[in-house]
Amino acid sequence: HKYVWKKQNTSVPITALSYVMNRMPIEQLIYAVIGLESVYVSKNQKHKQEQLKLLLPQACPGITQEDIGRFYSLRSELIHGDLPLPVCSEETHFDPESMLNRQCFTKAGVALIMTLRTLVEHNAFRIRNNGAGGIRYLQESDL
Repeated sequence: HKYVWKKQNTSVPITALSYVMNRMPIEQLIYAVIGLESVYVSKNQKHKQEQLKLLLPQACPGITQEDIGRFYSLRSELIHGDLPLPVCSEETHFDPESMLNRQCFTKAGVALIMTLRTLVEHNAFRIRNNGAGGIRYLQESDL
């Protein structure tokens, strides 16, 4: 019973992680953001980026608001075709901008892994704002 509940309530971030681990770097970023939003942002909430900027650095030290801004900026560039493809190739391997992009893709995946670890540590399935600028771990008993 408890396993089924956990599986139902953590399936999006875990599935996103499986995609992060098995995809090209640009896809890693897209799936990592999907997984992060599923944990930190309510479904109908607007301003998803702002919510992530508020909560993610508290739950995952080492991830900054600037990192999150970069995740969204790069994701937007990828989705709208503003980032030249392929993002990672032999020709762009040592290009400074390309290197920063690859670091960002990796950091997004690391943020998702750290988030899943935090969920397990707190026996939680979501992380939300506690109303006082801090974080609250939602558990089965909160339903």
